[in-house]
Amino acid sequence: MLVALSQRTHEETRYKERRDCLDQEWARLLGRLGCQMIALPNAATDPLALLDRLQPDALILTGGSDPLPGSEPDADRNLLEGAMLSWAERHGRVTIGICRGMQAINQRLGGQVRPVQGHVAASHKVSAANGASFLVNSFHDFGIDRADLAPELEPLLWGSDDTVEAAFHGARPITCLMWHPERTIAEPERQQRLLKAILSGQPLKVALG
Repeated sequence: MLVALSQRTHEETRYKERRDCLDQEWARLLGRLGCQMIALPNAATDPLALLDRLQPDALILTGGSDPLPGSEPDADRNLLEGAMLSWAERHGRVTIGICRGMQAINQRLGGQVRPVQGHVAASHKVSAANGASFLVNSFHDFGIDRADLAPELEPLLWGSDDTVEAAFHGARPITCLMWHPERTIAEPERQQRLLKAILSGQPLKVALG
């Protein structure tokens, strides 16, 4: 399976360079799951043509960067991720939004995000309606309340402050997770099984088991 990932943007002021960055843990994690990966450049002149050439089996909109999706500092990234979502919809590919990626998908589908407190460099419990719960990491300044979730997305896991921590699309293979599976996390084997199931096309509510 080939997985295409978006990247954050970093301004290197010493060299006046605008760089694309991706945590190396993504390569290690996906490698453990038997996947190959490719990091997509934010400045691609024709991202749809690039995706047509690569034909990835799945796409991941990664986390990183503080600005809200849609803000000027990440204009190139916003265009790339918009193209990724359009291409995935056209070809029926599995799509995963991680943290900022979840925010971007929610906004694209008509939802909103808002500032939250206590979600940066912290671990907390997420819970499902059936009472199941587990610990996840947390690295985001912006979250999604139930009322802010896009109409096409269905919530599945919530934090103790009632913000949505995981959601899925009712008709398309789109999964959104607010935590970072590539970073240090509780129950790593469980998290790897969850991500592998989602990448294989299982609905999130089935993958959670």
